Amino acid sequence: MAAVAMLSVAHNVMTFTGFAPEIQYMLGMSSAVSRIGYSVKSSMQSILQMCLKFDWTNIAVIWYQWDPNNATDVQIAAFQHEGRMSNLEQLIMQTNRNRPNKVKLTNIIHNNFVKDANDTLQNLWKASNTSRVIVFLTNNDVLRRYMIEAYYQGYSSGGYVFIAVDVFQTAIINDPMMVGSAMAINSNWTTGYPDNTTAYVEAMKSLLVVTMEMYGDDPSRKAWLARLLSKNPTLPAKPGLDQAAFMANAYDSVIILAYALRQHLNNGGTVAPNDAATNGQLSTYFYNQTFNTTKAPISTRHFFIDQQGDKRENYYIYAIQDKSLTTFDKSSYQRVGKWNSATYKLNITHEIVWPGGAVPLNVPLCGYLGSDTSNPSCVSSEAQMKQLLVGLSTSIPLAMLLVASGCFLYRQRREEKRITREWLAQAKDLMVVHPDEEYRARKDKLNKAVKAGIILEQNAALNDGQSMGAHSADGGFGYSMNRDSAGRSAITFHSGGASQYKRGEGMRSDTGFWRKAIVTVRWSHKKHIFMSRKVLREIRQVRALEHDNLCIFAGACIAKDTTVVLYEYCPRGTLQDLINNPAQKFEWTMRIAFLEDILQGLLYLQNSAVGYHGRLTSDCCHIDRRFLMKLSDYGLPSFFSHNMLESWLAKRDAKFLESQLWQAPELVQSNNELTDGPSRSVRHGPELDVYSYGIILQEVILRAPPYSMHTDLDHDAISTYLRIGRRLNDKPLRPFFPPDMVGLADGSLMELAEKCWSENPRERPKLSAIKECVKAAAANMNIKDSGSIMDMLLTQMEQQNARLQAVVEEKGKHILVEKLQAEKVIHACLQKDVAEKLKQHQDISPEAMEIVTILLVQIAQFERILADSTPNQLIDVLNDYNLFIDKAVSRFDCHKIDSELDLITVASGVPNRNGILNAREICRLALTLQYRIRELRFHHRPNDPIKLQMGVHSGPCVSAVVGRMIPRYTLFGDTIEITKRMLSTGTTQKIHISTYTKDVLETFGSFRTEERGEVFVKGKGALTTYWLTGEDGNKELKTLQTKYEASLFLDRDED
Repeated sequence: MAAVAMLSVAHNVMTFTGFAPEIQYMLGMSSAVSRIGYSVKSSMQSILQMCLKFDWTNIAVIWYQWDPNNATDVQIAAFQHEGRMSNLEQLIMQTNRNRPNKVKLTNIIHNNFVKDANDTLQNLWKASNTSRVIVFLTNNDVLRRYMIEAYYQGYSSGGYVFIAVDVFQTAIINDPMMVGSAMAINSNWTTGYPDNTTAYVEAMKSLLVVTMEMYGDDPSRKAWLARLLSKNPTLPAKPGLDQAAFMANAYDSVIILAYALRQHLNNGGTVAPNDAATNGQLSTYFYNQTFNTTKAPISTRHFFIDQQGDKRENYYIYAIQDKSLTTFDKSSYQRVGKWNSATYKLNITHEIVWPGGAVPLNVPLCGYLGSDTSNPSCVSSEAQMKQLLVGLSTSIPLAMLLVASGCFLYRQRREEKRITREWLAQAKDLMVVHPDEEYRARKDKLNKAVKAGIILEQNAALNDGQSMGAHSADGGFGYSMNRDSAGRSAITFHSGGASQYKRGEGMRSDTGFWRKAIVTVRWSHKKHIFMSRKVLREIRQVRALEHDNLCIFAGACIAKDTTVVLYEYCPRGTLQDLINNPAQKFEWTMRIAFLEDILQGLLYLQNSAVGYHGRLTSDCCHIDRRFLMKLSDYGLPSFFSHNMLESWLAKRDAKFLESQLWQAPELVQSNNELTDGPSRSVRHGPELDVYSYGIILQEVILRAPPYSMHTDLDHDAISTYLRIGRRLNDKPLRPFFPPDMVGLADGSLMELAEKCWSENPRERPKLSAIKECVKAAAANMNIKDSGSIMDMLLTQMEQQNARLQAVVEEKGKHILVEKLQAEKVIHACLQKDVAEKLKQHQDISPEAMEIVTILLVQIAQFERILADSTPNQLIDVLNDYNLFIDKAVSRFDCHKIDSELDLITVASGVPNRNGILNAREICRLALTLQYRIRELRFHHRPNDPIKLQMGVHSGPCVSAVVGRMIPRYTLFGDTIEITKRMLSTGTTQKIHISTYTKDVLETFGSFRTEERGEVFVKGKGALTTYWLTGEDGNKELKTLQTKYEASLFLDRDED
């Protein structure tokens, strides 16, 4: 039939057939060939779908191989089996293309038709070694032999499933052996099996049978078959299902062709014999079409022809559901599933009763050979014990190793998290100041001004002789960039990475606050940094660096669209600040020291894991509190290096273009090529730092920004020259030293700077050679110890300290003298206890005194003395008078309370109480003043005796300190008023006392008094008063009285 199909294609002859079900390659060759009949491909498709339904992916097939030299009926059947096998292999290949769990096929050929039990047993063993699903593509006789052998090998107990094909339900489903009818068997296949019927019945319970839908119950098929038999009496009266199927296929082929021709002609088509075009047009009327008896008088109710002209048949699956069956009958096999060829779906219509009670496994629990030791139930007790011992001997050390490894990894991960928490700054905890456009514009303006004033230092001496001055307003040491608050904007990072701008007060754009400390902030152009292993490795490298000339890495903040790196705070600004501030002197001792500090930091980086700096500028050279130069921006390429997009964006940043003035030309040009075209390879190493160091040398020597001598070029023009490698006067653009400024520094430093600017990186000097050259230049400038900046500052500080100490000591002496004088005055004006309390800043509350004796004394006729004296003479009078009174008061328990010209108030009993003794002390004082007043003479009136008038009274009063700036101790109460009345009503050279005082004096029994009479006192009425005339038993007063009376006697004699 295959040859007929090829001839039809060659001669463009439309061919229809209802046979050749095993041929697969004839379909699809041309629209001229159509098969209106079943194909083995559909039956194999139903078997494959059933295997996939139950997850059977390991399939063994036992089939007959066709021998073309043997044309017997058996060999013809083998040819059909070979076709089925070929179709099955191709279906499995197509299925495995889109399936991760591949279907595996074991191919076993049975080519020995002689009934050899050993051959059957060997094939079963081969199949059982690779699968538990065995498909038979053999004759019915061979199938019986295998099923009986499977029974005796124990394969029918439920662990295996067998599948066979019975297309027309004639070989197995309606087998005479099954229904008890006699059947002649060509060979003695029952030899060796005395109970073959029982064995066969039990074995067939594990067999699933695939059959084609035969339409036996279809009314359309029955009516068609009746018409066929009535018109053809020579046909068998009751043909078999297979015969009826082939007759129906032939009939339907003619009907389909006639249908296509009618449709073609009705649609205006023409028919040309042997025309491929006509064949193609005709095929469109029945390809991919469903036919029924209404559409065309076909032999059955309906069928479908696919896109290859192949009629699709449905297939049923049969199984023995009654596992207690002992003999066969017509109802032994029952339909349990259907495969729809039109939809390619398998539907299990009834639950299958399996011999073992469950679906056989694709792979047994113990493996195909029963030697799978991964399942404990498959291992014997002795083997399990051996496995246990072996497992323990290996698992315990392994478990210990795993635990140790886990602990190590856990501690390592915990340590990494701890370290990350130490350096990673959260946005909410960080406050920094961002340099806005206004600040940048002012900085450019200042740089231009510095360029214009480059001649400021041309007449400066080699050593300007003045050290660095006072601190600047923003906390630097005399080199402020004049950044006021109007030009800065502060950024406070909040959670979520958002930024809120507000005016900054007193903060620099390179400073911030983190963890309650000030830090130096370095801004990165990076917008996004992922926390990768590479970033963590870079962080570990810079955290491990520790040197006096490196800013300690404090941390970093990776917020949304913002990345900053934090270093230790250096309050004295940067080298760039110092260079760009022409108002501040910068002596060469400090310049050399700073240059050597930079070299020390670069040498340390060269010998570390970082290897080199790579971004050295005067802006990343910071001055700390001890005047040490420290470098920042080292390492961390993930934070500072740019990719192509970032380089392209950075070109529009003026600060980035300015930073390129310090970069080596090969690096600048490489970055330019990165954004404009293919980039060349640049060796990153200390050679880049040497070039940057040479630019810093130019800044330090000239005290001016880089390239400031090119007054006709601005920053943008210089950056353009460097990026594109443009030459100026056939030479690379480089700084130079103007001839009129050569004397600013030692010539070797200028030569060193020019060597550092070499175009060829290999011609630039090494860092160690630069260090020796700087030391030699320092020696030439008579700087003996170029690294002694701290010693110099300490010496200056010691000298200043000594001068300040002398000033402090001198001022201290003056203060001590003033303090003693002030205390003396206080003690003179106030009582001792009151003065001590005031010195200790204690509050003095008013105090009520029960009894106090007060003496008021004044000079008689003082108005005449006042009128006859000049102011200077009056001052001398009062000084002598108060001195006289003070000496007398100091001898008694009395205190001078107040002094107003000649009127002096003296009290006893305040502030220290002394009971009634106050009256005695005051009266003795009054008598002493009376007797000794004649000893007092005024210088400008030596011959005029001085006479006193005194009044005394005793009684209660209140003492208090009045005034804060000039405190005064004062007495308040009626006692003061009565004493004033005693004074005003008294007589010269007499002591006028009140009755209260006289009563107190009587308790002593030594004082003499005379009644004076009554005196009117306001608020008191008339009071009897007395004159105090003396005291008996007091030798001192008696002697003074005698002298006093003698002097009075002499005065009367002279008169």
